[in-house]
Amino acid sequence: MLGTILTILKIIGIILLVLIGLIIFLLVLVLFVPIRYRLDVDIPEISDISGKNYKDISGFFKFSWLFHFINGGIEYPENFIFKIRIMCFEIFPRKKVEPSSYNEEERKASESDKDEALKLAEKLEKEANETSENITDNSDSANNISENKTKTEEINFEADNISSEEMDMSESEDSINDKENENIESAIEDDENNEPSFDEDDDDTDDADLEGFIDKICEIIYKIIEVIKIPQKVLIKIKCTISSIYDKITLVKNTIENPIFKRAYALVKKHIKKLLKIILPRKIDISISYGLDDPASTADIMAYYGMLYPWIGDKVNLNPYFDRKIVEGTVRIKGKVTIFGILYSVAVCYFNKDVKKVIKRFKKILKS
Repeated sequence: MLGTILTILKIIGIILLVLIGLIIFLLVLVLFVPIRYRLDVDIPEISDISGKNYKDISGFFKFSWLFHFINGGIEYPENFIFKIRIMCFEIFPRKKVEPSSYNEEERKASESDKDEALKLAEKLEKEANETSENITDNSDSANNISENKTKTEEINFEADNISSEEMDMSESEDSINDKENENIESAIEDDENNEPSFDEDDDDTDDADLEGFIDKICEIIYKIIEVIKIPQKVLIKIKCTISSIYDKITLVKNTIENPIFKRAYALVKKHIKKLLKIILPRKIDISISYGLDDPASTADIMAYYGMLYPWIGDKVNLNPYFDRKIVEGTVRIKGKVTIFGILYSVAVCYFNKDVKKVIKRFKKILKS
């Protein structure tokens, strides 16, 4: 029993070791096997630079990894689609699945079902319209009957009102005469008792006019004071912004002069150079002949080329034409990129204490 358990544990251990070994082997391949790329462009002689002759340009970009185990690229003008393949199998872009005969039969059956459903819907609409017309006819007849009833009721009501109005007219004449006599007597008594007091009303109106005039003057003075304070507020804000900018400049100056920043800057600069060496192509061969409308602009391009010559060297050759308008040339670029070198440089810069301190310092300066 114990021997069988040990043999099972032994087999499980061997399987785990094999899996761990495979994972480590794949990681080593991914990290250390470079990704190779190549760019080739051929530009034939183009005398008319208007965009119509750009179709004559041909070129391609290709990449591969692990002896073309994974490869891909794009070509121009033929097959202008970016593709990725694993060995001979294309994984991107995915091919569109063509419809099979079974799918076509299903599509035809669904179309026939749709036609039947549309026919049923039309029949139902016709029946609904007929029923609605019958309902409207019945409602019209009912409305006519109700209108006749309302007319007879209105005639009877008007006759009753006329008789009642005649009775009320006689009573209202007597009441109106009595009211007129009472109003005349009350008006005479009011004229005798109420004497006008002109002095009190005049004093109240004068006081109200003075208060309104004083309020208007106070409002005008307040507005004038606010207008005078506006440039003062603007100057205060400008002063505060200038002082804050000056404080930030002094803080940046102090951080740059700090030895921590100097060490972090040297480290980052060193690894950026390494990254550029890893990413930039190893072989560059560019030869271009060009000529523009204006000879002065052609000379300007040559001046910029002369400024960049110490860095470019013999990798880029420009041949100017001052007497005609032309573009012609070839571009050949090859290079390779290793993922381990990129990850190593990024990790060293990211986990460095001096770099972290400098980043925190600049974040505080920006927030202040």
